[in-house]
Amino acid sequence: MTSQHSSKKCILIDFYDSFTYNLVECFYKQDIESKVYAWDKVPENLNLDKDEFLVLGPGPGQPSEYSDRVFNLISKTQTPIIGICLGHQLIANYLGSKIVRTNPVHGQVCEIDIPNKGEFKNLRRKLGKTVYGQRYNSLVPESGDYLESNGQLLEFENFIGLQFHPESIGTKDSDTIFEWLIEWVYNRQALINKSISKN
Repeated sequence: MTSQHSSKKCILIDFYDSFTYNLVECFYKQDIESKVYAWDKVPENLNLDKDEFLVLGPGPGQPSEYSDRVFNLISKTQTPIIGICLGHQLIANYLGSKIVRTNPVHGQVCEIDIPNKGEFKNLRRKLGKTVYGQRYNSLVPESGDYLESNGQLLEFENFIGLQFHPESIGTKDSDTIFEWLIEWVYNRQALINKSISKN
């Protein structure tokens, strides 16, 4: 674990998925403490401060089953937001993408091209041109300038989304991916703080 990240806390939204506590463990390895809330039990008055970031975890079903409550949470969150699998789809849907059916993938490790642009440049420097991610999905976002690699990756302002499961045992270089995510959180929060201080 690395002490440089010890001040950050993860607010992790659980969609009653078996991978949720794998995410907790992966963030813990980066010295990040997680507070887990079931998606339907998030306190109405939950407001994240500058030392916290939001993670929308994986889960069953379609984004439309969760969107009313989760979109409200997203809209009032002014800290970085990471989406994993279902969480990735929820962010894309929030930003205006349609969620469409794709060939079902259950536990398959897939090659995903890492774009040489934006924040993904930093991941590409760490891993090369490809990430080998384990996927569990039959839905994917389509359309949107913020989407990359056929909807498998997303970056837009305070959002990062991954359709694959970085916490899954089948994903290669999982620790490096989480290290990159935490670096992004710190960099993004610095930009948010700078913007707030100007207003």
